[in-house]
Amino acid sequence: MIDEVFGPAAQKRERFERITYASPFIVDGHDPRELQFPDMLIDVCAKKARNLVSGLVGKQWHLNAQNTQDDINPEQFSISFEDSKTLIIEALSAFNPTLGEKAAEILNDPARLKIHFVPVGQGRMMRVRPAGLQMDRDDPMRLENADLSPSELEDLRKRYPTDDNLHSPHAIIDFDYDGTIGSVIYLAHELGHALADDAQTNAGYTYQDNPIH
Repeated sequence: MIDEVFGPAAQKRERFERITYASPFIVDGHDPRELQFPDMLIDVCAKKARNLVSGLVGKQWHLNAQNTQDDINPEQFSISFEDSKTLIIEALSAFNPTLGEKAAEILNDPARLKIHFVPVGQGRMMRVRPAGLQMDRDDPMRLENADLSPSELEDLRKRYPTDDNLHSPHAIIDFDYDGTIGSVIYLAHELGHALADDAQTNAGYTYQDNPIH
């Protein structure tokens, strides 16, 4: 499945010269987080994975259901958080064992994860707070500056009371996990940002040295 999901997207990577991160944080038509790499490929991968799982679950259901039901909702196919960690670590280990070890260190450290389990489709949070992060009040990444309704903002603030990460020497992952294959892929994506911040910190730099990313 990994090859089916990521292979086609990787082949298309060279077509992207500059792309704007898909987000609600655009002000006056400009997103200050314009990136020099195709970050939006994660959406392509997640969509491909959802389609694959939908087909696989549907086929398996029809083989086993003995006509007791017409169909199954693919969203009922749930992946536990522990299984998602195993999938991500094994995939990265196959790519690079050292990378897999570093991923395991992060995903198995409760101090580096702020995970909330939510119903399918109700996840609102997926981000990484870099080590030592202190956001300006007008930072577009601050929740109060996002395009959120008062109730949405209140709900997120209950789960994620701060946007900063002043006192931690490591990046922290904030994530709403709903058990879908898409949630697994987006978690892997955020892990990538945490790995990058670790590499940056270990090299003697901070997020301030590379703020656009």
